[in-house]
Order: sequence, then C-alpha cells, then structure tokens
Amino acid sequence: MPKTATGRTQAELIAENADLRARLAESAAAEESVRASLATANQAQLALLAALEEQIRSETALRANAEKFQYVFDNSVVGQSITLPSGEINVNKAFCEMLGYSRAELLSRKWQDLTHTDDIELTNRALAPLLAGNQDSIRFTKRYIHKDGSTIWAEVGTAIRRDAGGKPQYFVTSVNDITRRRRAEENLRQSEALLRLVTDNLPAYVAYVNA
Repeated sequence: MPKTATGRTQAELIAENADLRARLAESAAAEESVRASLATANQAQLALLAALEEQIRSETALRANAEKFQYVFDNSVVGQSITLPSGEINVNKAFCEMLGYSRAELLSRKWQDLTHTDDIELTNRALAPLLAGNQDSIRFTKRYIHKDGSTIWAEVGTAIRRDAGGKPQYFVTSVNDITRRRRAEENLRQSEALLRLVTDNLPAYVAYVNA
C-alpha cells in the first residue's frame, strides 16, 4: 500500500485520526460530566447556604424573642417564677424582694422551701391538673414564708409549658403580694365581730346599768 510523505500508510493515518477523534470525544464528555458535577455541587452549596441563612434568621428571631421575654421577666413589678416540675425555681427581682431574699440565695431553693407548710398540699392539688394535661393554667391563693419568718399572702397565676410530645417542661408563674389586703380584710372581720358582740349585748348592758 502506498505510503505518505510521513512514512505511514493512508489506512494508518485514518485509524490515527479516528483514535484522536475518539479521545477528543471522551475528553469533551469528561469535561461535560465535570461541569455537570460542578453545577450540581454549586446548586447544593447554594441550597445549603440558603438553609443556613434561614436558620440564622430563625435563630436571630428566637434570640430576640428570648431577650424580650428575659427583659420583661427580670423587670416585671410582679413576682415571676419559672419552676421545673421537680420544684427548682428561677425567680425575678420582684419575687426576691417580696420574700426578702437575694436571687443568689434562692438559686438552690425549691418552691416547697418558700411555701407555708399548710399550703404545700394545696399547691400540689392546684398543679395536679396541669401536670396531668387536663388544664393549661390555673389561679389560686397561697401563703409564702418571708425570710424574716412572717407570712406573705399571694395570688398565684401559673401556666404550664409542654414539649412537642406533651411532657411538662416548666411552669411560668406570676405572684401578686396581697398581704396588706388580707390583713385589712382580717381587721375588718374582727371589727365587725366586735361590733356584733357589743350590739348583741347592748340591751343587757343597758339593763344592768339602769338596775
């Protein structure tokens, strides 16, 4: 078979050309595959970035809400308590002032430690429907013990927070000191009782004086 100027036959040149074309096609296919992989990776990275940005926005919103709640909790003029089902408490300044303690002194206390002995069972009965899932909140009156040993009467409003499965996580409680009102009511009852006693016995007293 005649050879070309390069010393190779026409058939060899055709075969070589075909091989080069095949390699070029393989290279192009490989490059396309790489481009497709990069595009997929870029899309995945963009999706991940978008998810991270959304998470950051959500976390920022949650942090802002948590900071607002903490500010309201700390600065409320009414006593506030976050109480675990096991009894541990986290209280605000107003609660501490109501009972005469510092916040540090109450860090290791439970609500039972601050409640009048006669009202511990009353409190347990009030909280039982919340722990059982039958109610979400309740209001009742109870007595606390001040650091100096005196009795503090309070109106208590508490709501329970549960997790997604319904398990109790903690109670959020507001405590309003009504000691002055209770004392005034008691003084009024005593005054009225004394007045009734005097009134009921006045005829006998008048008869005795006139005798």
